[in-house]
This record gives sequence, C-alpha cells and structure tokens, in this order.
Amino acid sequence: MGISVHGDRVGHVVLDDLGSFSDIQNTATIDQVSKAVMRTAGQVRWCSRGFDASVVVSDCSGAILNTDLPSSEVLEVKTRRKNVEALLDPKAETTSLKDGQCLQTKQNMDRIRRWSIKHPGVTPLAKIMSRKTRFTGSVAGGEAWVSLDRDIVMSSNAGEPGWVASDEEGGGKIVEFPHGVVEILWDGKQTPSFVTELTKSHIVHKPRPNQIETRVCSS
Repeated sequence: MGISVHGDRVGHVVLDDLGSFSDIQNTATIDQVSKAVMRTAGQVRWCSRGFDASVVVSDCSGAILNTDLPSSEVLEVKTRRKNVEALLDPKAETTSLKDGQCLQTKQNMDRIRRWSIKHPGVTPLAKIMSRKTRFTGSVAGGEAWVSLDRDIVMSSNAGEPGWVASDEEGGGKIVEFPHGVVEILWDGKQTPSFVTELTKSHIVHKPRPNQIETRVCSS
C-alpha cells in the first residue's frame, strides 16, 4: 500500500447551531449517524500548506433526527482561507471576495450566503487540527483508502477574528486527543485481511459498550 500524502497538517472547523448540535449528539443512534450525509450543519476544511479552504453547508444534520425531512442539497465552495469568516457572516460585505472568481464560484458563494442568512444560529463551534497521512493500495475487489490522523488538538471558538481557517488553536479551551484516528474505506463487500489484523492488534483501543473507536466502511 502506497503513501499518497505524508503528514500534512490539516484543519477542520465544525459549523452548527449549538442547541441542535447538542440534541443530536445526545439522542441520535449509531445507525442514524452512520447513515447521515453530514453530521453537522456545515464544516470548513483546509490543508496548512494551501491557501484555499472548502466550505460545506446543508440541512442534513437536522435530518439525522427527523427522517421525515426531505433530503437536503449540500452546498460547497472553495475559497481563500482569509475569506471564510466574511463568507459565513451574513452581515459582512462580500463584493471584494468575488474578485477574480469564476462565475460558478460566485454563484456558489451566493447560495452559501443565502443559506447563512436563513440559519443565523449556525456558527463555528470548534476546530480540530491534526497531521494526516493517507495511504492507498489494491485489495481484492478494487482499491482501499486509509487515512491516519495524529497529533490531534481540539479548540473551542473564543470569538477572536481570524480564528476560522487559521492554523492557530486560538484563545478558547484547548484539548489534546491522546490517540490516533484511522479511517479505512474499500471497494466491494469483502473485508480486506489487513483490516481484520488491524482491529485485532494491540494498537487499536478496545471500546467499552456503547462506544465506537474504530470506523471502517466499504463502498
């Protein structure tokens, strides 16, 4: 299995309404969460060595608890990291943000802005920074993709300017996660042999009942 990206520092900011987010975390079942398109109202993702960030929003997080809700469109745009806070602030002036952007990007920005106006309670709640290594390789039935996150640090939003999409943890509460997180996806229904070996090894934290520490998915 080959390494495609080695040790990039990556960031992920959770966007959601704090009340709705707490309700979902406390009441959603594992089955509901595993089937959700998105687990929060939105997210911002970036790589430290890049200038751009991906902003994604939708109503899918609310649908986790309410299966009667119609499927929600997922809106996404890639923009400069320095522009993210203004993009998500319904009161901010965004005319200059669109300078030099293609028509499709401008349209996507407008859609996300309209979404933000309809969801004033959705704010940046927390930031997760980690070093991510990705592996790819062939398995029976197709390909497998593995990502390893380590040196994970989580911080809350203290409201200081520039916190969203920056590489700094900021002045909010900071928590270091003392484990690595591995995510494995593969083609086909047959579980690759290395997945079984990994889950039985000493390096995997064995969860207590009602906990999930290892997540593997077939596609």
